[in-house]
Amino acid sequence: MVFETAKSQKAMGGVGCTHGQYNQLAERGTLVSTQETFSPLWGASLESTVMMALQAYFDESGKLQDKNADHVVFGGIAGKMDEVSVFSRKWQAILGSDVDHIHMKDAMHFNGAFRGWGNRESRRDEILIECAKVAFENSAMLIVSEMEKKAFHSLAETQRKRLKNPVYGGFEGCVRALAQSFPGHDFNLWYDESQEYAETCLKMYQRMKSMHVNFAHRLPSITFANDEKCPGLQAADMVAYSAFVVGRDGSSAPRIVKAINSTLRKEINGKGHLLYTKGETLGSGILES
Repeated sequence: MVFETAKSQKAMGGVGCTHGQYNQLAERGTLVSTQETFSPLWGASLESTVMMALQAYFDESGKLQDKNADHVVFGGIAGKMDEVSVFSRKWQAILGSDVDHIHMKDAMHFNGAFRGWGNRESRRDEILIECAKVAFENSAMLIVSEMEKKAFHSLAETQRKRLKNPVYGGFEGCVRALAQSFPGHDFNLWYDESQEYAETCLKMYQRMKSMHVNFAHRLPSITFANDEKCPGLQAADMVAYSAFVVGRDGSSAPRIVKAINSTLRKEINGKGHLLYTKGETLGSGILES
């Protein structure tokens, strides 16, 4: 599982961080695993160490059972409350009266809110890229976790049962990477209300808080919301979807998706892995640099 993030130096004051620049999607990391460990790779880019409370929005893309892709993605966006408010207003202003929300899969296949847009592709692309720019410029951190399904399937059956699905490792890894990148800051977590993953993510959130005093204080809330009503979750969907499609299709990915992915993922610093030792389960991962 790979964690990457991208940020503008303007966000959160641009205090004291050096970023490694890259102009294309970084190579997906490989899950380092044996029967004893589950180790997704990660990388993180941050903007500031000023004390604050952050809002963090997450979504996933890809299915473990989908035979048309070899990986799954979990990703999101985090920012201060005032930045999120500014971001939300700008996001809605871009959508205007054209469309009331963005779901990337619908946008790319002209379904849902984008039904009937087949002859308005250029307008769709304009809206999507402007929203990607707003997400990048008005957030503290964008984070992506990618994991090869083959590596997960290669784990011992007992370990696969404990870890359930790479998506949950992505959730835990993203939360831990954010916490490590912004030490001492609180995080209010947001996730799509989809029943497929929400229940287990809630249990993981509760387990992490009960196991670690640090998280008990730093994770005051988790909210499951309708992404159609929440620009932060729409942005998280954009982060995860663009990473998934580019990771799956490479140079043959749609031009607009590659442009969105490039806009969202421009800088990276820090690498490591999330380790689950033998016998451990979700919520007990160890983040190592």
